[in-house]
Amino acid sequence: MIKIFEISDKNLNSPHLAVMLIDLCLMRGINQHKLLKGTGLFYEDISKGEIKISPLQLFKLIENSQKLLNNHDMSFLLGRRFFPGNLGAISNVLLNAKNLSEMLKIIMCFQPLLFPLMFVQYKQYNDKTYLIINHAFGEFNDKHAIFMAELFCSILVSVIKLRFGQNFPIAFKFPYSQPSHIEEYQVSLGENLQFDQHIFMIGIENKYLNLQLQDSSKTLKSLYLSQCKKQRNKQAGLIQHILIYLGKNTSATLEQSASYLKISPATFKRKLKQHNTSFQQLLDLVKKQTAIYQITIEGSNNNNVSHTLKFNDATNFRRAFKRWTGMTPNTLRKT
Repeated sequence: MIKIFEISDKNLNSPHLAVMLIDLCLMRGINQHKLLKGTGLFYEDISKGEIKISPLQLFKLIENSQKLLNNHDMSFLLGRRFFPGNLGAISNVLLNAKNLSEMLKIIMCFQPLLFPLMFVQYKQYNDKTYLIINHAFGEFNDKHAIFMAELFCSILVSVIKLRFGQNFPIAFKFPYSQPSHIEEYQVSLGENLQFDQHIFMIGIENKYLNLQLQDSSKTLKSLYLSQCKKQRNKQAGLIQHILIYLGKNTSATLEQSASYLKISPATFKRKLKQHNTSFQQLLDLVKKQTAIYQITIEGSNNNNVSHTLKFNDATNFRRAFKRWTGMTPNTLRKT
């Protein structure tokens, strides 16, 4: 049974991200009281390592750091320091994976333990692997969404460079406009960057995912993996849980989704509002991402996509797609 927690629940029992962010800010001369203002966090409690925090508190901490520092490199710096860092046994599991493909599967399996704020859907088509990334608690605001996207991508590139001693060609698609600090992206992530893409997706060629790591240990990996399984709680953010459910049930109604969660429709609406979203927004997001992936990666025609998404006909699908993206499916194919 998966435990669902919400944006205000103090359930992040591995606050390594908050600790690293605080340390970086203090190193740059930021006053700790100003940094923690409004978060409900106290430095003494954090330094003891016995505190659980909520996603809402972490978002407030990120917001404060952005205001006080007024620069654009913090997310990339955090990404470079994140791994192996102080993540305990899971770091050693990743360090002893046999290849990048296995590392990605471990990350997905232990995502709540490693990076509970975002989750990854793993897809393969022809000779490439695609990672579709979404926020486990909804996009709290644009600044937070961009910060977390930069952090996630920086972590991925840093892991690859650490384990393989080089960067691989990776294609990044971001669902927001090109930021002013594009040079930070180019230095940290490379040149294969696309913005305004309506989907947050990363593409890697399979030949790089299957390169064997010579210094990995199957025995050590198994040893640390058993420790991780004891630590792992089967938990997920509310939005993550709903998006996964809707991905398997694209014709589900609000009432059916509420019943799946064993709550009333009114309570479900209230919880979604607290996460700054609605049922229709989440359903549209799932359908939009599925359509974009099938059109741009698999080359599917409108009839096939509309059938997958349970539309009555291709005409209704085209109308919905234009409402989601501002363009028709054919325009997307051309661009």
